[in-house]
Amino acid sequence: MIRRWVFAWLPLIGYAALIFYLSSRPSLPKFLPNFYLSDKLFHGIEYAVFGALVFHAFQDSPKPPETGKKVIILSILLVILYAISDESHQAYVPNRDASFYDFIADVVGGCVGIYTMLIMKKKWGRENTSPKIFIKKEGAS
Repeated sequence: MIRRWVFAWLPLIGYAALIFYLSSRPSLPKFLPNFYLSDKLFHGIEYAVFGALVFHAFQDSPKPPETGKKVIILSILLVILYAISDESHQAYVPNRDASFYDFIADVVGGCVGIYTMLIMKKKWGRENTSPKIFIKKEGAS
């Protein structure tokens, strides 16, 4: 049970720590390309990975939510809460600011990651992965 928890949640916790670390930096690395809306694209990509990890953590937990809808809703809620905390945290970092548009990019990226993981697990998922979101009911076509 502990091993399953570690495999479900440790990648997410590590990635959340990386996001927190990057948000604590007064400036981002100079090697990142700079073009129109590049900041929003990077926020979206960063949170797409986060959203995928959140979905994975909830779905593969030792005690996952009973339905697939609950997994999706909890995943989106956690993405929203972490995005709010991330943008709030940046308001106190020198040379950084909190931005509503960054928050929107975070949430959209997180939802893309959740949806991508949903599709990947549906197509290539293990049969014993809980919750049984992808198993058709008897007689359903």
